[in-house]
Amino acid sequence: MVCGSNKGKNTMPVKTYRKFEDVLEQLREYIFRIKGAGKSLIPAERELAEQFKASRGTIGKALRQLESEKIIVRNRQGTHILASPQKKRYIYAASVHRNNHTFWFSPYYRLWQELELLMRDNGLEIELYQFDPEDESQSVESQVNELAEADTVFLSLMNETVSTVVEGLRLRNRRVILLDETNSMPGVPTVALDNTAVGELAAQRLLDAGYRHPSVISPLLNLGNPAFLARLKGFDRIMREHGTLYEVFSSNTHDRFTELTHLNKCLSLLPEQGFDCAFFLTDEDIDLADSLIERGLVPEKFGILGFDGSMKARTHRPPIDCISHGIEGLAREIIKIILSEETGNNIPGNNCRITPQFCPGKTLGKQI
Repeated sequence: MVCGSNKGKNTMPVKTYRKFEDVLEQLREYIFRIKGAGKSLIPAERELAEQFKASRGTIGKALRQLESEKIIVRNRQGTHILASPQKKRYIYAASVHRNNHTFWFSPYYRLWQELELLMRDNGLEIELYQFDPEDESQSVESQVNELAEADTVFLSLMNETVSTVVEGLRLRNRRVILLDETNSMPGVPTVALDNTAVGELAAQRLLDAGYRHPSVISPLLNLGNPAFLARLKGFDRIMREHGTLYEVFSSNTHDRFTELTHLNKCLSLLPEQGFDCAFFLTDEDIDLADSLIERGLVPEKFGILGFDGSMKARTHRPPIDCISHGIEGLAREIIKIILSEETGNNIPGNNCRITPQFCPGKTLGKQI
């Protein structure tokens, strides 16, 4: 039974309010960003309320909080950013060849580029510490001594020395953030790409596109590369859930030429063996797909999906459909941590896994 109707009655519009904490964090990041661009005057509350889609009351409360933190000052001339110096020192430590200054892993060079830009945008600085695992003159003790000069150290791959370096820094009360999940240690925050999620997303994309007989291509899988195995684990989980069988093609040799010859032969025979697609666990060997592309099999009869760690897949011609490394997201998380330290509102030391993204190319398509 209908008890009544709102027809003809006055109804108040429903308003939605954003959380004060969310507005405060975004406003703080905004202030550091315009400060880095050389600006010192902040727009009026009304304009900020429209920009951040928040009430003027919330904006006013956030500005009062920032004023108490000595980030801004308000007077009759407006709201100004205080010209305060950077409070802490930050170091990004990565594996870099000392002789030619090239990064061991190209994704970490991209991360360094992103960090430099974002830090500059926020009026801050971060230093690069180059660690070369092949340089025997660079002892662990010297590494700890140099890195301990910073308040917070962000560590990329440092091979078997990472645990010793981390413990040395923690004994000196330095904050350490690990940037690779394969180096995770109990009690040490890790902000890194979720490799298991990479495999899961890859499998789901292939299934959604209609592929049912996938193959996985990986160099040196038998050597137990933790990142490769994590991606394969995620791929396997999704495929098992859907009852889909797949096969891994890899090598068990240290000889690069023999490995490439082996993988190229395997890949060229996949369509004839009933496979309809291939997922590359790394973009290092993504050029091996060229033989299938040149034969006209891709994407009409065979699909190619790659993991893109160095943008090799995305810049390939034609661009290859791929799962991204998430470097931009990783850099943003690092900046968020640094901004929180600069303002005295430290983010808790929780682990954070960066979600990968699918980057469309021209090598996947619905099966005929």
